[in-house]
Amino acid sequence: MMAALAYIVVLSSLAAPPDLQATVDLADWDLASVDDIGFVEVGVLNHRGVDKLVVYDVRRTAPTRRKLTYRTAAPDLSRGPFVVDRFRSGNVNRLGGYFGAFARAPATSVVELGRAPDGEMALSFAYDRTGAGFAGFWIHFFDFKAPDRVFLDAGAVTHLAFDVRGAADITLKVADRRWEGKGDALPIGPLSRFVAEGRLTGEWQRVVIPLAALPPRIDRTELAGLIFEAGQGAGRVFVRDLLLADSADAVAPAVGLKTTPDRPLRIAIWLWETHKIAPDPVERAALVAFCMAQGVTDVFAQIPRSGPATLGPMIADLHAAGVRVDALDGDPHYTMAAKHGIVLDGIRKVSAYNRSAPAAERFDGIRYDNEPYLLPGFGGAHKERILREYLALVRKAAVVAGEGGLAFGVDIPFWFDGHNRFFEPSAQLDGRPVSELVIDAVDNLSIMDYRTVAYGPDGVIAHGIDELNYAVRAGKQVYVGLETVSLPDEVVMAFGPTGKGAAIALTALPGGRVRVVWRPDNTHAAGAGRTLHQTYEATAPAGKLTFQDLRPRDLERVMTQSARELRHIPSFIGFAIHSYESYRPWLLRRLVAP
Repeated sequence: MMAALAYIVVLSSLAAPPDLQATVDLADWDLASVDDIGFVEVGVLNHRGVDKLVVYDVRRTAPTRRKLTYRTAAPDLSRGPFVVDRFRSGNVNRLGGYFGAFARAPATSVVELGRAPDGEMALSFAYDRTGAGFAGFWIHFFDFKAPDRVFLDAGAVTHLAFDVRGAADITLKVADRRWEGKGDALPIGPLSRFVAEGRLTGEWQRVVIPLAALPPRIDRTELAGLIFEAGQGAGRVFVRDLLLADSADAVAPAVGLKTTPDRPLRIAIWLWETHKIAPDPVERAALVAFCMAQGVTDVFAQIPRSGPATLGPMIADLHAAGVRVDALDGDPHYTMAAKHGIVLDGIRKVSAYNRSAPAAERFDGIRYDNEPYLLPGFGGAHKERILREYLALVRKAAVVAGEGGLAFGVDIPFWFDGHNRFFEPSAQLDGRPVSELVIDAVDNLSIMDYRTVAYGPDGVIAHGIDELNYAVRAGKQVYVGLETVSLPDEVVMAFGPTGKGAAIALTALPGGRVRVVWRPDNTHAAGAGRTLHQTYEATAPAGKLTFQDLRPRDLERVMTQSARELRHIPSFIGFAIHSYESYRPWLLRRLVAP
């Protein structure tokens, strides 16, 4: 049994107290009473052993997932074999599919593009399955993120081929539309069975698989993907030139490799605790030294309550080291229309300060990190209003910043152009993703692209590519943000009238509020007005989002891989790392760790 094809799966046990609870306001969800609630989605967060319940969604009934549509398409073999992927560059193959790893702890699995021992770029799969669990990777023949899915019609294909090298015990599996829908696949056989040596070696060998060898229960006209499942032990293999052909001796045609422009990239950091650093010459020197050592070119510096003028000496020190400085501020409540004046006045104060300050002590731009999705009601009835007020602020702030001669930037999450698991838009206005509307208004932005892998459907490249491509058309500049702050592990669960597993108890409180209590033992809480039962669960380990518990070389690898794929996009100007307060001690701790 394989893990769901779509994601790296990490299973964990969650032991939280039965009285873990949160409170919601019914008005935020356009509900009148606790009896109206028929669907709730929550997150159970565990950070350093402390649990917290967060409510994400409350509705009368569960959302209806958009019905998936299916069709098939056959590869064009009239001019020779169809090359699905060479695995030299890119994150999506010619059929619209991604590649990705799966594992169940304690097994581990990493799949990415990297260099084989001979220097060739290839798909690299490394695993360790020395104990329980499972590990492997998959290659899709369709875009699983789209509700309108196109599966591979391989009816005219006689052979599937690719090159492989390495040392590993691999079982090759295949899934069609039906088996992919089950999150499973059927075995074709040991990978070693399809190479001339009868085993994998340190040299490249051709793998040729007759499609007649596919299991009879697989529909060759609706192929979904290949799955490489690791046996016991640890190993690493490289794969290149995956193709479909109508003969056993077909080879991939020669083609020139795409070159990536070797242009310098910027490295920015968010700096929040300026009130501690700016007045202290020792701390300022440490900041400058850190920027020089880590190649930091931009600092987003929080405007302290004492005002922008108190940062003058720090700005001068950074400028002397060749580092740009943007004035930084932000608060979710600023996005509310009643608070817009605070932001606009703040920008005018920075502009006024710049006019009176020596050139070396002036800000180079201004940046806001307001995160409207943290406001109560964003997930419910007030989302459109909150987004409209947020966008209005961005547009007004950009104008005021421009009048003051300041470049204006904002920080947005990568999912502003995404969809939830029901294929509902995550943040959309008038039929357009909010990310595009923001990009239209600003000079530059940072995408909070908080993932710890570069490749795959849930990696840095996939989550940032659409914003970067749109920013090219808009003529804007984009930093790709990465995280080093300590974050919680999370389990996301949904609840409805029927289900099994955990439960939540809902109790009416005065003032139109409702207490939500998580009951991991699925029991009804005394005094609860309504109990809903678990219908869905997904895990989001912190190690998927932040490098805090990883190593500096992991961050370097993801930056190198992401830059290799994104450097050819003109809007991509570099990375922004969050934040100095976590990044610096994390580096120091990791660099001295045994």
